[in-house]
Amino acid sequence: MNILNVLTIFVSITASAEQIKIAVIDTGYTKPVGMESVNLCKDGHYDASNQTNVVGADETVNGSSGHGTNIAHIIDDKLKRFGKNKYCIVIFKVYGGSRNLIEMSIDALDKINKSDIKYVNYSTAGEGFDKKESEVVKALLDKGVMIAAAAGNSNVSLESVKIYPAMYDKRINVVGNGLSSRTKSKSSNYGEPVKHWVAGDNIYAGGIVKSGTSQATAIFTARMIQDILAYGK
Repeated sequence: MNILNVLTIFVSITASAEQIKIAVIDTGYTKPVGMESVNLCKDGHYDASNQTNVVGADETVNGSSGHGTNIAHIIDDKLKRFGKNKYCIVIFKVYGGSRNLIEMSIDALDKINKSDIKYVNYSTAGEGFDKKESEVVKALLDKGVMIAAAAGNSNVSLESVKIYPAMYDKRINVVGNGLSSRTKSKSSNYGEPVKHWVAGDNIYAGGIVKSGTSQATAIFTARMIQDILAYGK
């Protein structure tokens, strides 16, 4: 399935007058020093590490890796030409604190399910299968929400190894790192469940350079929104 096919599925749920909201489930977001913030939505940001609604998402403490900041800026850098009134990013932090990743992920996904967000970027290959998490993911997909998830960076076939949340449902857009399965990054997971291939090595965004299926997933999400904005606005 290519991006145009996915576009055909999801363009119908995007009204011409509405601002597209993109959920970034990651380590949080911190505005880089000396740089402009990403185009954050006015509300809806959530820190699942301490179950707190965040008014100013750029004040959400990021992990030391800067992963979430890099992901948010990858998406924002590719969409800013359309104008801030066309899209905005909602930050969901699932990192740090005493809660485990599954608990935080379920919490964040449930918040999204109760919102009007239609696009979710989940640039992580998380922990094992969880029934409750799978149910929330299915509920989101059933209502037409697009979810893009990273294939993971262990150089294994997803036909033999299960990676979540990517493999909860075949409707999830699972993204590998590389131009194709034949020219993939050495670390990228692969196999039939990987529906999309995007080059994700050495991606500079938010003052940070990172590589992996996480970065490839963010680029995929941005490209999809670009197409929706170009065709539907």
